[in-house]
Amino acid sequence: ASEIDEKSLKREGVCAASLPTTMGIVAGMLVQNSLKYLLKFGKVSEYLGYSAMSDFFPTMTLRPNEVCTDRWCVKRQQEWRAGEADRERERMAREAALAEAKAREDAAPLHEENEWNITVASDEVSPAQTEPADAAQPSVAPGLAFAYEHGSSAAQNGAGVANESDGANQVSTEDLSDLMSQLKQL
Repeated sequence: ASEIDEKSLKREGVCAASLPTTMGIVAGMLVQNSLKYLLKFGKVSEYLGYSAMSDFFPTMTLRPNEVCTDRWCVKRQQEWRAGEADRERERMAREAALAEAKAREDAAPLHEENEWNITVASDEVSPAQTEPADAAQPSVAPGLAFAYEHGSSAAQNGAGVANESDGANQVSTEDLSDLMSQLKQL
């Protein structure tokens, strides 16, 4: 945009894309934190760092310097401390009002009638529903799953894959014609 020759910007051993990429990542984190604050969800981070050596994101609360030599800084800290009790009372009143509103909301049913018989079920998996881990299958992090099983019978029998897919197409065509006839009857 400034009509500068790009060759003059490049330096040996420096990646030209690293600064804009880093700025983009940091901006994304700032926007996410701002949305959490504005929409009042999640935990808003006052400070977020990153330690690449240990792949860790430390968080901490930043506090004012108690031994600051700037008189305006000391004056603002005293003003903040003076209003701290009022802010705490306001926070407690807000929390009490929210708890009362939540209790009233929970007491009343959401809908009087359930025309479509919609039910809410837990997403938690009981230990009886989990399959035993295969010894040949490598473990994955919690919350992740493999897209397909290695060593399944269909993958081992190369010819069996084509036969199963032909049968699946026939069944799906029959199911489709049944669904179309049901639709026409409506």
